[in-house]
Amino acid sequence: MAKKRIARVNEQMKRELIMLVQSEVRDPRIALVTITDVEVSPDLYHAKVFFSVRGDEEERKSAKEGLRAASGFLRSEIAKRMQLRKSPELHFSYDDTLTHAMNIERLLQEARASSSMSSDADDNLGADPEEDDLDDEDDLDEEDDLDDDIADSGEHDGR
Repeated sequence: MAKKRIARVNEQMKRELIMLVQSEVRDPRIALVTITDVEVSPDLYHAKVFFSVRGDEEERKSAKEGLRAASGFLRSEIAKRMQLRKSPELHFSYDDTLTHAMNIERLLQEARASSSMSSDADDNLGADPEEDDLDDEDDLDEEDDLDDDIADSGEHDGR
């Protein structure tokens, strides 16, 4: 029962933080921040807020500082909107899941490109199909010569 309640609190807090960050907070450092997940402790005293932001390490640090600076405002608004007895202390953590996913996608594309290049090279390694046809004709000529030799020797019984 408590796990379901915590899950509902996590989702509701995530929705509220998304709305607050997008519309209420005026700090330019967090203009491009996306709240990706929230994990509230069972006692509701702490909430770990995961965020992502496009950019380099400098922009991530700046966004985290902006979120920390706005944490008091965010915490008080969460308390008003969610009507919780305790307003959890917000801890911000950068969510690098998107970065990992982009790296994996890049690696997969590189692997696909290299495998298609190697399969093209493998296809070209085989002999020329016209040469294979010529070899088949030579084989037929040899069989005909063998049949002629058998017929000339008289060993063929006509079956």
